[in-house]
Amino acid sequence: MDFVLGMFTVQNEWIAWIILSILLIALYFTLRHTIWKGEHPEERKILKKFLIVFLVSVVITVIVVQGMKYGFNVPRPCIPCTDGVSECNPYCPDEPSFPSGHSTMIFTLFTSFFLIYKKKHFLPFFIFPAIVAYSRIFLGVHTWIDIIVGSVIGIIIPVIVWKAERIFKVLKA
Repeated sequence: MDFVLGMFTVQNEWIAWIILSILLIALYFTLRHTIWKGEHPEERKILKKFLIVFLVSVVITVIVVQGMKYGFNVPRPCIPCTDGVSECNPYCPDEPSFPSGHSTMIFTLFTSFFLIYKKKHFLPFFIFPAIVAYSRIFLGVHTWIDIIVGSVIGIIIPVIVWKAERIFKVLKA
């Protein structure tokens, strides 16, 4: 997310996800009051469900991932660039490694989308979060266990939130 929101460093990655969530809410209300205006109630309901599942999942995921990062405090497999360090990785932030926040968040987004839209032909699109997860290893900032655990968290939390939304019927039919 740091390449999209350049003012945020990787240490503040969770802030970027919170801002993205706020922008999604703003987009929903903009669409609702400008384009839809009473038309397409089914599209509104689907988008609202997606926003509920995704935003609640993001909040829970940020709490879980940050708690695990600083609870386990696993060092990264790379050397961050600081003053006086010549052999360093410019992509290596000076923060704990486990689990991968990038992997977790991208899987949270895609899983939330997949659960709400329930289209089997969306399944191949999970190649994108897999590529993002692998890119963390390729850049040398995470290990396999970091991205696997992050990806599993990113799948499990939206599934739990989606099932809770169905049980408690936040959006009435």
